[in-house]
Order: sequence, then C-alpha cells, then structure tokens
Amino acid sequence: MDTFNLRVRVYHLNNSGTWDDVGTGEVNFVDTGTGTLRITVKSEVDEAELLRHEVDRKIRYLMQGGGTIITWNEPSVKTDVALSFQDKETCIELWSHIDLALSPNVDATGHPMYMLDQHGNPSMGYLEDMYGANGVLEFPDPSLDTLQRISQAVVECSVFQREVVTKQLLKPGYLKEILRCFEMAEEIEDAENVKAAHELIKAGILLNDTSVLELMFSEEHVEGVVAALEYDPTIPEQARVRHRDFIRGNMALKEIVPIKDATCREKIIQAFRILYIRDTVLPKSLDDATYSTLSSMHLFNIVEVLVSLNKNPQFFKALFDKMSAAEKYSEDWRDLLSFLKQLICLSRHLQSAQRNEMFMHLCNLGLFPVLSDVLGSDDLEAKLWAIDCILSTTVHDPVLLRSFVQNNKDGAVILDQLIQALLTENSGGLQEQSLDILKILLDPDALGSADSKNKFVEAFYQKHMSKLMDVIAVAVDTEEGPCPIPTLRLIIDFLSYCITQHSYQAKYYILQYNCVAKVADFLEYPEKLLALAALKCLRTCVLMRDEFYDRYLEKNLLLEEVLRYYINNYQHDTIVLSASIDFLWMLVKEDTRGHLARLMETDYWTQIKEINHDPDLIIELEKGEQSKLEEEEEKSRDHASLVHQDMSGASRHAAAMQIKEEKEEDALEEKYFREEAPGAREMSPLDHMVAAVEKEQATAQIVLDDYPALPEMPPPPRTDPKEEDDEDTIPLTVVPKSVKRRSPTNRITIFAEKRHKDE
Repeated sequence: MDTFNLRVRVYHLNNSGTWDDVGTGEVNFVDTGTGTLRITVKSEVDEAELLRHEVDRKIRYLMQGGGTIITWNEPSVKTDVALSFQDKETCIELWSHIDLALSPNVDATGHPMYMLDQHGNPSMGYLEDMYGANGVLEFPDPSLDTLQRISQAVVECSVFQREVVTKQLLKPGYLKEILRCFEMAEEIEDAENVKAAHELIKAGILLNDTSVLELMFSEEHVEGVVAALEYDPTIPEQARVRHRDFIRGNMALKEIVPIKDATCREKIIQAFRILYIRDTVLPKSLDDATYSTLSSMHLFNIVEVLVSLNKNPQFFKALFDKMSAAEKYSEDWRDLLSFLKQLICLSRHLQSAQRNEMFMHLCNLGLFPVLSDVLGSDDLEAKLWAIDCILSTTVHDPVLLRSFVQNNKDGAVILDQLIQALLTENSGGLQEQSLDILKILLDPDALGSADSKNKFVEAFYQKHMSKLMDVIAVAVDTEEGPCPIPTLRLIIDFLSYCITQHSYQAKYYILQYNCVAKVADFLEYPEKLLALAALKCLRTCVLMRDEFYDRYLEKNLLLEEVLRYYINNYQHDTIVLSASIDFLWMLVKEDTRGHLARLMETDYWTQIKEINHDPDLIIELEKGEQSKLEEEEEKSRDHASLVHQDMSGASRHAAAMQIKEEKEEDALEEKYFREEAPGAREMSPLDHMVAAVEKEQATAQIVLDDYPALPEMPPPPRTDPKEEDDEDTIPLTVVPKSVKRRSPTNRITIFAEKRHKDE
C-alpha cells in the first residue's frame, strides 16, 4: 500500500455561497488494496480528521485556481469541498492520482487494471478475454458466433474504454463484416443475432465519435446501418417501418440546377441521411451529446455545400436564367423558387464575409425583381417563400434592399407589395414577416448617413405611410372597416415603432393626420387586441418625454380616455383593465411632465376616488402629486429669492432704459400728430407695419383642432448651437420668419386707434 503526505487547507461551501475555512492539515491518499482509493485530511493542530473521502467515478472532480485547487461535491457533508494547495506542483501530483483512480481499466503504463466482479474477483467484464498477452484489446472477427459477444462488449463498455472500442470499429472492413453478419442473420431469421446487431449499431452511434458516425453514414454502409436500426425491440414487429426502402428510394437528387461537383453531391446526400436518422430512425434513443454531434455534422455538410456553390459563378446564373424562362405557377417555377428560398435561408450558417459575397452575387443577378414578381402573384405559398428570402437578406444587410428601392424606378413597387402583404389577412405569417422587414428598413441605426436616413424615411412617409394610416381612419369612422382585427393591431404596433424611432417625421405626420387620437378611439372597442394596442401607443407617447407629445396628449384629452375606460370597466376583470391600471402606475413612477396634476383636476379623478377600486394606486397618485406640488413651491420660493437678490445696478439701468424708450415713443407720436394734415391721406410706413403685424398675428397660429394639409415633408431642422430648443421639438405655435417674436408695444396700437378715430 503506497502512501504520501501533502499539506492542504480544507474549505466547505456554505448556504450563502461563500467558503468556510475548516482547517489546515496533511492529506493522505491511500490505495486500500480493494479497488478503492481514499483521501483523508488530519488537522495539523490536534490531528482531528477534517476530511474522509473515497474517490468515486460518479462524482465530478475539478481542478481550478490555475492548478492549485481541487473541488468536488462531498456526499457525506452534502456540500462542495475544496482542497487548496500552497504550490502548483503538489496539487498536480494529487490530481494525477485522482485521474488514475478514475481510469480503473488502464494503469500508468497503459496496461489493463482489473475491476472487481460481484464475487470480489478481478474482472474486465466482457472485454476481459479480448485483451492479449501484451495488454492490447483485440475484438474477434465478426461472425454469427461472435456477434453477440462483440455487441455486448460495445454496449457495456465504460467511458474509459470508448477509445479502444472506437479503434476496433474503425479497423478497415470491420464494420462491413458486422453488417454482412446481420444480413445473414436476417436471411435465416436468427432473432438473437439480429437483436445483437441492432444493439451494436445503436451503441456505436452513441459512442459519439465523429469518425465512427461518418463511416456508418457513408454510401457503402448507410443502408445496412439503417436496416439494422429497424429492429428496435421496443416497437412491435407489425409497426416497424422499413427505413431502408425510403433511404434507397430518395437518394436520387432532384436537381433543379445541375451540380457537377461530385464531392458537393455526396455532402448533400449525407446531410439528408443524417437528418433522417436523427429525426426519424432514432428520435427516442439519442442522448443530448449525440444529438448535438449529428446536428453539427449536418451543419458542416451544409456549409461545405454552400461554399462550393458560391465558388461556382455559373451555378447562380443558370438558376436565374431558368427562373426567367419558367412559366409562372408551373411546377418548375415553384421548384426553382423553393430551391432559392432554401439556399438563402441556409446561408445564415455561413460566415459573414461569405454570406455577404453570396447575397451581393444574387442581387447583381436580379434577386429583388424576381421576388417582387413573386409577391405580385396569387400563390400564397410562393409569397411566403419570397418573404422569407427578403427577410433573410434584410436581416443580413438592410442596405441591399434599401439601395434597390432608392436606385431603381421599380423600387417603390416592392415596398407597396410589402404594405399590401401586411394588410392582407392570412395564417402563414406573411403579415408579421412583412412588418419585420419594414421595421428593419426604417431602423435609424441601420440607415447609414444622416442624408440617406432622412431621404429614405421622408420618401416612405410621403408615399407609403398614408396607405397604413388610412386603414385606421376607415376603421374608426365606420366601426366596421374592411381590415381585420389582427391587421389593425399590427398597424398600431408599427405606428408605435415609428414614434420611438423617427423624430420630426413622425411628429409632422401625427400633426397632419391626427392618427394617435384616432388610435385612442379603439379603447372603446370590444376587441381586447385593439384596446391593448391603443394603450401601448399612448404609453409610448408618454414615455417619449417630449414637449410635442405632451401638448398633443393634453390638447386631445387622450389620457382622459384611459381614465374613462378605467371608470367604465373597473367591474370587469379583463386584461385591458389590468393594462390600464399598469398605465396609471406608470404615470406615478415615470411622470415628469405634469400629466398627473392635470388629470387630478378632471371629473374623472373624482369618480376614480369614489370607486376606490385600487386604494394603493390612489394613495400613490396623491403622494406623487403632493410631492410634485411641494417641489414646485420650493422652486418658486427659490426663484423669487434669486430675483430679489439680483436687483442690482444692472437691473435698475435696464428699467431706466425702458422708461427712456417709452418717452421717445411718446415724442414720436406727438410729432406725428403735429405734422398730420386734416382730411384724407395716404398710409404711412407705420400704418403698413401695424396692418402687417395684425394680419400675420391672425394667421400665425396653428390650431390643433384644424390640421392644415402639409404640401410636402419639410427638411430637417438645422442644428444651431446657439438655440436652446431641441432640434427635434416641433412647436405647436409657428411664427413666420417675417414676424419678430417680440410683439409691438401697446403705444403703437393706441396710436393707430387714435388716428382712425380722428379720421
């Protein structure tokens, strides 16, 4: 019995996730001589036993801390234990002994180490008699007499024996001989050997070795492997499926476009076989590791196929030539479109540079005109394929589709088709995918430069946005619009997206068409989807914290609509009521614009207090409003104090200058009266100025109740560092440039009245 001593510190993991220091002592690693290995640690203070552990292959051991800590979960104390070493060398030495203990079949020299059987005698299990005198494992030659022994050895091999078993299966011709024995047993109806072959092949797959899997799925062996897997003992004989017939009958490629590369063709076939075996033949028998390995093998085959096709410039050209020549709605046309869809969707597995090269090649060959032609067809399935292609391309790089729209005369057509697809109800996901494409195209983060961004967004608002908003207007006015409820919900969701992503474009559009107020009308609709969408849109406007939206909500009393819905429906426990309560809680927590103060002055607030449906909400609303009032009063007092303190010599000088200016204006008036001749006279420059000011003041206000039509989208406001207002803020009162913001003095107005009275 070999022993050695090492100084370590023992830690236990407590319930709070930190380590408790148990003590420092000397570790003893002892081979008991009965096939078990024991670790003990005795305290260096009083030689008390700090740790006693027997190495178990069921426990996971980890070496951490750069090679100075060994941890595992100790069953005796039901927590994690850590041994911390002073130097790296001693830790690695102990780790090597643990590693050797976890590999009981092979010793340090590579020779077999025997386990104990149920009687306590050394045994290698079913591999015992397969080791030669030199300690090298050798499987017997496959035959009907040895097939069951080989199968049992493969099925019951341990984790540490998998490598040597894998080498035996990979010997040239060994798997072929096993499959030949299976065919012989099947012919003579030898049930035991057939079952043994099934278990052997399934265990070989579960070895999870890529080399073994590739050998089994090769052209030479795949049919025999699938045939052996048919004999699953858990499936009744009458219910078994002859998978070999399917494999044999579907191995012929349906070549939409001829593929001349033999390696590429073989990879396509192998990818099909892997998927079929993974998903159809062995769906219940695969563990997670083997399933992941098969998926990775399939992915690697797909990548190799795509790279091979991308290197062949004539392949894609032949594909588009065939699509141009094919008759619309014919079987060839559908096959070509389906192949293009699969090609584009599978390209997501390529690296970014390879995928970009492939998409650029497809776009240069006319990808978007072809897809636009498909979107104009009446074939719903073909439309879904086209939308899938556009979405995959746009997700990779929105510039591809955006450039096509801006630089081609037919580019606007595809946008119209996407909008029409959004407005057409179907159950295939066409609407949702169309909406995703529009959002990606209008995403400001993906629009590039500011000029390109403004140009594309403004063109969309001018030419296409009204097609969506008109649907909302019709639905609100008629209450029975032609657009179904799910479509209206998607349009409202798109409007909310535009509010958050676009600054002045969305503001001008809302000001012109009053679309948010129309959306708020859906709160009174019985359809919950529309009411929820309307609440989301109003919530978006509030959370923008923008002066334009604050004044718009106040002018149109849109937040009052939420209170009215809450009052009318508080007795009905619906999801919309819950959403409205959440909306009010949002105002309590996020309101920095004074909405609560205004709402509490309405009759709706009085009714809410009388209802008292949610007392906590009412208490928080009153607390929030009270705190805001106190803050405003404090700010007012501070401001008044500052104004009083700032009345210095400079302010007195300004007041004196104002008095001087008023006296000069009085002198000018007196002079004018003295020079005025009786009778009719022509208008003086002062008369012209007064008339112009009165006329422009009467026409300078834009009233929210009457939205004038905007002739075209105005250019974005220029950034001026001298201006204090935000560049995206659109004032509701627009003052023409010809009129100064400072109004004329009252004395000029009085003078004009005197003059007309004298006349």
